[in-house]
Amino acid sequence: MEPPIQNDLPVNNRSSSINPDALNELLGRMVNDLGAALSGALVVLGDGLGIYRALSEIGPTTLERLASKTKSTNASFVNG
Repeated sequence: MEPPIQNDLPVNNRSSSINPDALNELLGRMVNDLGAALSGALVVLGDGLGIYRALSEIGPTTLERLASKTKSTNASFVNG
């Protein structure tokens, strides 16, 4: 039989506390970073569909007209 594993870590009888302000700051940064990553993916998607090129050519327009000028065929795909 093997001897029990010794844990050399000090025993702390206090419960560790989390700084709520630091936690909120960390969560805020994580949400911002996630939003930035998602926005980047949507820009790539919009470019691939030709939405930005079509908007630069025709200017302000309706969803239906934009859809007809791009690679997407349904206005619900370009509705943001």
